[in-house]
Amino acid sequence: MKAALISIRPKWCEMIASGKKTVEVRKSRPKLEPPFKCYIYETRGFERVGNENLNCVVGGNGRGAVIGEFVCDKTYCIEFDYYDNCYNESYTPDGYSDCMSDEEFSSYLQERNGYGLHISNLVIYDEPKQLSDFRLYNTSAVIEDGLPMPTHKIRRPPLSWMYVEELP
Repeated sequence: MKAALISIRPKWCEMIASGKKTVEVRKSRPKLEPPFKCYIYETRGFERVGNENLNCVVGGNGRGAVIGEFVCDKTYCIEFDYYDNCYNESYTPDGYSDCMSDEEFSSYLQERNGYGLHISNLVIYDEPKQLSDFRLYNTSAVIEDGLPMPTHKIRRPPLSWMYVEELP
């Protein structure tokens, strides 16, 4: 079945796993009708520090593996109001949290519209899965019954998200 594999930094994975973060904010969203499955790929968490002349990489406390999955049962449009120069705060209903400060939120979306993916039915794996346990979902190839055909194994994590299918 077609699903989404989403790259998430370790800090946010920890908040999702603890149940504090119930909405994942994205610049774009999978073109799937809710409910749909999302696999959580925890990045290695490297960060660039310094200026453009002296740039080094620090961190790396993430696992670089698929640590769990959730069902996205609702999506929300996050609209930037150019007139008031702010984001529409009503995209997350009461009780839902993206755990982002206003500064992190604005820095990530950079005055563009975005999407909130509601996290439900969260499952954190006892043993993380590797990218090789999944394959890309080829939406251009069609098989006899009219459904898109799964293709090759994944070798690199997505920058944001990609369509996947778990291997049997």
